[in-house]
Amino acid sequence: EITVKPASAPVDNTVCQQLFADLLAKARIRFESSKADLSPDSFGLLDRLTETALRCPTANIEVAGHTDADGDATQNQALSERRAQAVADYLVRGGLPANRFEAVGYGSNKPVAGNDTEEGKAQNRRIDFVVK
Repeated sequence: EITVKPASAPVDNTVCQQLFADLLAKARIRFESSKADLSPDSFGLLDRLTETALRCPTANIEVAGHTDADGDATQNQALSERRAQAVADYLVRGGLPANRFEAVGYGSNKPVAGNDTEEGKAQNRRIDFVVK
């Protein structure tokens, strides 16, 4: 069950982007290994992200999926797309209009860390929110 608090005061897109960044800096959206199934321990974070999106009524939001560089590039691309879509679908189930979200997968094309250590790979496996 999805639990979303009543919306707080609306914010502009710049503040909205910062709120998403702050939440995602504290916790990660997790998935079952090599799958696009959301891990139940991510539901609390996803609920907070839903609340944040509700505060940004004029924002269009790109949900960007990323993977590490392990494995086949084509499979990583598809996995990143499915994971981004799973997050967007969760937000829509939380009461947000589907037309405000664009799920995009980048595979391993936009790393934020090296793929030569487990720590770097973990940082690269992520979901980002880009407010437009």
